[in-house]
This record gives sequence, structure tokens and C-alpha cells, in this order.
Amino acid sequence: MREALRILGECRTPADLRAVPLLEIVRIEENKGKAAIRFSIDGERVFAKIYWSISPLKRLKDGVRGVTLGVKEARNIKRIASCGVDTPELLAYGSSAAWLVPNHSYLILREIGQAETLWAYVNRTADTGIVTDAAELIWRIHHCGLVHRDLHSKNVLLQQDDGARRLVVIDALGVGRVERRAARVAELARFLRKHGRIWLNRESVDRFCQRYYQLGGNPLSKYNNYNEFRNILDRKLSEYKPYRQPGVDQ
Repeated sequence: MREALRILGECRTPADLRAVPLLEIVRIEENKGKAAIRFSIDGERVFAKIYWSISPLKRLKDGVRGVTLGVKEARNIKRIASCGVDTPELLAYGSSAAWLVPNHSYLILREIGQAETLWAYVNRTADTGIVTDAAELIWRIHHCGLVHRDLHSKNVLLQQDDGARRLVVIDALGVGRVERRAARVAELARFLRKHGRIWLNRESVDRFCQRYYQLGGNPLSKYNNYNEFRNILDRKLSEYKPYRQPGVDQ
């Protein structure tokens, strides 16, 4: 781990990262100032995210925000994990500076084995029953007074083991504390919209809403009954895409 931290601490540019032969680069988005890599520590596979300051001008505009995102995301992972949400194990995080000026930040996560994205699973199996698991996942985040802001099926992994399955959130950069009902409803609608081809049918949305409402507690405290909750969510969904009738392609 010490060697991994040294490498990540010294990789101040994408070019530095590409020069390390032991790293498996998943993607580098230089225009967005971020990268994702995989490598091994003591025989175990780990996943790391790195955030850079894109340019001195960008750094002046954003202050240190752009180069502390790795630390922010690590702390958000801890926040949602404390809500009972499954996340990859956080191994380390930190930031580095050049001449006392923040340069980049990073976090290291234990890689989830034998898993696929929720998007891949639903498109491969057409299993709409998984919506109840997804509803419970989002409810856990909302129950803590948080919203994810960018929760979709490509940053949630499905891990199955001996018939048991769990959903693992692998991205938590946008997590924040919001108590407004409208923010929660918007997040529910956005999540369902991401699966528009399969999930935006009456039966699937019924399952999703019933499970979320059944769990009760803080996220539902401002609704008088299920019908009120459902009508508000339906109105929000109608802003994105109409329901697809089961068995009918649009």
C-alpha cells in the first residue's frame, strides 16, 4: 500500500500515469481532469480514481475544488456506507501538492469481484424484478437525508453469490444533504428514466414505488398517503418519457 500511495502521489499529470508500467489504465479523460486505473497490491486487485487540476486558469476559477474531488468522493463513500448502502471497501485517499499548491487527489478502492453493472444485467436478462432492490438502495440514501445526484444503472454493480445478490454503489462524488421532497422525487424519476427501454412500464414502476413507499420513514414523512406520493412521481416521470406499455416497443 505504501508503494501505491507513493505512485499515486507522484503522478501529477496523465503523462506520469501512462509512464508507470504496473498500472492498467481504464480510462483517462484529460479534458475533465480525471482518470481511473486498476493495479494489484499484495496480489489483490484494486481500483483507483485520480482527479487533476486541468490548467492554472481552471485552478484559479475553481479554487482547489477540482483537485480535492478524490477526498470529497472518499468521504461521501463513507457517508452512504454508514446508511447501510453497499460500497467498495475504501482503502486509502489523499491529495498531493506542488510548491504548496494543490495538484491532484485520489482514492483507492478494493475492486468488486464477479460483478456486472446493473445496466448490463437488466439488458442481458430483462429482469425487471430487480427494481425492488434498486428502490431499497435509493431509500437507504434518502433515509439518511442525502441524495446521490448521479445515481444510475452504470455506476451500480450487481454482485451475486449463491443466490444472494447485492447492489454496490461505485460512484459517490455528487452525494449531498438535501431534505427537500422535490430533490428526492427527481432522483427517483431520473433513475427510472435511465432504464426507459425496460423499466418505464406500468408494472415495473408500480413495483418500484410500492417497495420504496413500503419502507416508510423519513423519505415519506411529507406525503399523506401512497396515492399522493405516486401521483407526484408520475408527474415527474411524464416530464422525461411516457410509460411504455408492457410488450409494446416504442
